[in-house]
This record gives sequence, structure tokens and C-alpha cells, in this order.
Amino acid sequence: MILLLGEWMNDSKFRDISLIILTVLVVYFPAITGVVNSIDDVHIIKAYSVSGQRTLQSILIPRDQFYFRPFVELSYYLDNLFWGLEPRVMHLENILLHLLNAILIYLVASRVNQIKMGTKRVPLLSALLFSLHPINTEAICWIAGRTDPIAGLFILLSLYLLLKFIQSGSLLSLTSAFTAMLLAFLSKEVALMLLPVSIGLLIITRLTSQEETNVRWKYYFSITLYASFGLLLAGYVVARLISKTGASETTLEIWSNHSFDLWKTLFIALTTLGFYAKKLFIPLPLNFAIDSVSGWYFLPGIMVVFYVIYCSSKMSIAQFFGLSGVIFILPAIFVRLAEITWTPVAERYLYIPSMFFSIAAVTLLFDQFNDALKSLLVRHALVGVIAVLALITFNRNEIWRNNLSLYQDTVLKSPTFGDIHNELGMAFLRNNQLDKARYHFQIASKLSTRPLIKEFAEMNLLLCDLHDLSLQDTRIKIGNYISRHNDTNVELLLMLRGVLEEILQTENKGARKTELVCDIIELNNKIYDIDKDPHCYYRNGQLFLLLGKRQEALQYFQKVIHMSPQSSYYLKPAQKLVYLLERQ
Repeated sequence: MILLLGEWMNDSKFRDISLIILTVLVVYFPAITGVVNSIDDVHIIKAYSVSGQRTLQSILIPRDQFYFRPFVELSYYLDNLFWGLEPRVMHLENILLHLLNAILIYLVASRVNQIKMGTKRVPLLSALLFSLHPINTEAICWIAGRTDPIAGLFILLSLYLLLKFIQSGSLLSLTSAFTAMLLAFLSKEVALMLLPVSIGLLIITRLTSQEETNVRWKYYFSITLYASFGLLLAGYVVARLISKTGASETTLEIWSNHSFDLWKTLFIALTTLGFYAKKLFIPLPLNFAIDSVSGWYFLPGIMVVFYVIYCSSKMSIAQFFGLSGVIFILPAIFVRLAEITWTPVAERYLYIPSMFFSIAAVTLLFDQFNDALKSLLVRHALVGVIAVLALITFNRNEIWRNNLSLYQDTVLKSPTFGDIHNELGMAFLRNNQLDKARYHFQIASKLSTRPLIKEFAEMNLLLCDLHDLSLQDTRIKIGNYISRHNDTNVELLLMLRGVLEEILQTENKGARKTELVCDIIELNNKIYDIDKDPHCYYRNGQLFLLLGKRQEALQYFQKVIHMSPQSSYYLKPAQKLVYLLERQ
């Protein structure tokens, strides 16, 4: 890779893009063999699997949900349809999305260069900086982080098409840019920031252009079109804000429940801005669960504000891209103020801002130090920087490969974050390291500020206690826990059902067997009330047949036929059993 990079002066786009492809695939190769992360990934696998509840209709039509991101959800739906949610394929998809974005960075930077007559070295270095920036590993290595790469893909495509319109005046390019912007917004709400960025790009390129590339009416027409599109998006956003969520509250009501003190809000906003700005320049230490931000980041936050004021007063295209990166950080600041995520800040939120940062940083570097960069020593130094970034990113991918290494690293950096101690305990439990698992579950129970995580930690302590117990003792212990906590946790009910099913396989006595079957039927009904999984009813039909109660079995099989998706593996057996039972 370094030898190829040494030929960066070459004007061949084929060579440049080949280098970008090789770089991304080599550095992110470890991520392909990554596991399903215990945070969010497992819920995605469950929701979009054959027995899951995410249908095509529920994906494409917004109803009672906090987010509406159909393109992201559609990608998971297709993952199940084509390769059964195979983790390696899903990880590969994330890598390929990142690769496409790196290539689009190259193409966008090339268009910017053509407008401002900049050096031809900028596109390749911009793409390499973005593709190797360590801050982006979370969005790529985490299956659930796919949201940002998908939204970023459409954002970059929209920018590229808009730049093409600026150069050629083609209304087809402008229309295509609008379409890509809409797809970006349907992937992640942060894409709304693309609207002011696009209008700003139209203005700045016209102001800095050395020649008249477009007739006047096309310029004003495009501005008017974007403004009209903005009004439509604003209407949609308002509709989403006042619509009911799953919690029977509107999104606006959820956010309005937070009381904001003006000076405190301003301080938090500036410290968050300073933190994210620092992360773009100095990403280390990388941390999956950042639970606090130092107040000292208020100072770099102030510096960013002055940078924005400076850019606004004396704008170049390079500075415009830097300002656009700041604009795309603003939603992440709002997320922290509204406290609507499990961590106050997150590295994945910088994936899209890093796109603009990469182009701005490299362009400004060549604008200010072009003569110095002609030195062979400086060129070798830049190659060294790229190599260091590649090494850091490769190592971070290795850490993300399994839950144990990831959460050990996270606990080391966020030792007071109880939620992560619970995840590390689960990783130790899967490795049968019970003492270490129990230790971290106890810490999670004490430190976590979320009642749900405290409940999970206590339940995980129960799992540690169940290790090596007999089936009967396991049944008693789980039953006592459920009755003591009045627990309706579906995972615990599924666990108890599994234990009862195992006992049933070894039970031959009539009365005892009947009692077990009735207990399992009752459990299946409880599980269905929570999980809405029709397989519970299919199993109940089988159990009633085992008891010789054909009429009850028929009723359950009929329910299965009416409730199950057509792709369910138990649908045809249920239909056959209904046919046989109705004729007896």
C-alpha cells in the first residue's frame, strides 16, 4: 500500500481508485469475521429474522415509531431474505458501503478541484483520510452502525450530482441530486442538514467562480427549488414531531419533558462541539461507550465558534466544507441535550462530518502549504501519517471482532459506566468465566442509572447461579425469581420454557407429564402476549395433541394459520394438521 501511495503524483484515476479499494479492504478485513454485538445487533437479528415482527409493510409505512429510516431497515430485511442475516455478509456490506463512500469522497473532491482549480493530489488524500480515519471504525464494525454509512452514501451522491449541475447546468443532475437527498433523509434524519449545505454550496461556488458556467435563470431556479423542497421537508418533520410514538407520546412531548437552563445548555452544547471537533483531529482514545465529556472541551468549542464566524466572513470552498462538517455535528449536540440515547456522545455520529472534514482538511493543507508539500521529505511524512492511521484503524477492527475484547477495552476507558459492565459480564458468561461475569454483573447492578439495566444485571446474576444445576433445581430457581420479581421478561420465560421442555423429554409418568405440558402451554401463552410469536401457538397445538385434546389443538393451529407470515416454516405443517383434525 505504501509503495503505491508513493506514486500519488500520478494522474490516473484508475490507479487512485484502485488504491482506495485496496486500502479499505485490507485495513477493514478483520471486521468481516466480527461477531454479532450484544448491544443492538442481537435485536436487529431477532427483529428481522423469519420469526421477527418487521414486515415490509411496517418498514415502508411510518407508524408509532420514534425513527423512520426505511432504507436502513430495508437493508436488514433484504439481509434476511437473501442470506439469512449471516453476520459475515452483514459486516462485509458495511465495509463495502464505506468503500463506496470513500470513492464518492474522491469523486466529490475531484469536482471541487475542477471548480477551484486546485491540485490533483487532493482527491486521493481526501479519500484516504476519510477511509482510514479511526473515528469511523464504530460505524463500520458495528452492524447497527450501518445507518450512518447508508445516509452518508446518499449525502455524498447528492453533493456529487449538485457539483455536476453547477459545472454543466444539467437539470437532470439537479433532479437526481434532489432524489439522492430524499433517500438520505429516509436513511437518517441528520441528512436534513444537507439542505442548507446544498444551498450554501450553490451560493459559494457562484461567488467564487472565475467564469460564468450557468445561465442566471438556472441558478435562481435551483435555489428556489431547494427552498421549496426545504418547506416540504419541514412539513414532514413537523408531522413526525406531533405523531404518536410507541410510548403513546408525541416526539415533541418527549423532548419537551427536558427542562433546559440557558447557560447550562449553552455550556453543554459548546463542550460537546469541542469534544467532537477534537475527535476529528485527535480521535484517540477510541471508546464505544463514552459516558461523560470533560468541561475543558468548552475551550475548543469556543474555538470552533470563532472558526465558523471566520468562515462566514471570508468563505472559500475549502472553508465551506469545513463549515459543513460543523453543521452536520449540530444534530449530535441536540441528541446530547435531549438525552435520547444510551450514551451522551458517540463516535459514530462523526462518520458523516468526517466526510466534509477530510475534504476541507486536505484542501486547506494544499492551499496553505502547497510549496512545502512539493518536498520529498514532507511527502514521505504524509505517507507515514497515512500508514499510522491505517495501523490504528486495523488494530481497532481487531478489538471489535469479539464482544469480550471490545467490552474489556470499553470498561477500561469508562469504568463507572454500569451498562458496559453488564455487557462485559455477558461476554465472560458466554466464555464460562463465571467469577468474572458475576463480578461485573454486581458492579452493573450498583452503578447503572437505568432500572432496565439493573434488572438485566440481576437476571444475569441468576444465570451465573444456574450454572451446573440440575434441571429440576434450575426450574425451581427460575420460578422463584419470576414470582419474587413479578417478572415478565420474555428471555427469562423462554429460558424456563426450555428447561420444562427438557424435563418433558425425560418424564414418562402420566400425571406428572400432564402437569408439565399444562405448565408449558401456560408459559407459551404468556410469551405470546409479550412477543407475539405465532410459533408459541403452534407448539401449544402440538402439546394439546400430546394430551389427546384434539379440539383445543385445532383451535391453536387455526390461530397459527391466520397469524403467521407466509415464510414461516411451521405454517404448512399447521395447515396440514388443521386439514386432518377437521376431518376426524
